[in-house]
Amino acid sequence: MLTTQLHITPYERQYRNELLNLSYYSQWTHKHLDWYKTGQWIDREDGIIYLAFEDDRLVGYLGLSNPLNGAAWIRLLGIRDDC
Repeated sequence: MLTTQLHITPYERQYRNELLNLSYYSQWTHKHLDWYKTGQWIDREDGIIYLAFEDDRLVGYLGLSNPLNGAAWIRLLGIRDDC
């Protein structure tokens, strides 16, 4: 049961390194980026990325492709291991 509140916010470039670190070090990740690396995909600015914070600590992220015909691919998903 989750007992703390999460703050969900759209991705901002200032969190790029935190997102990449979490993506690399967490065992709870999903990446479906075709031929892109994570950093390349988030820099393209044509996806939708949300970040989840517990206090000031990044604990998760979700990256989606832009919707096409009412559907979007989950491209990135990650959760901090120690949550």
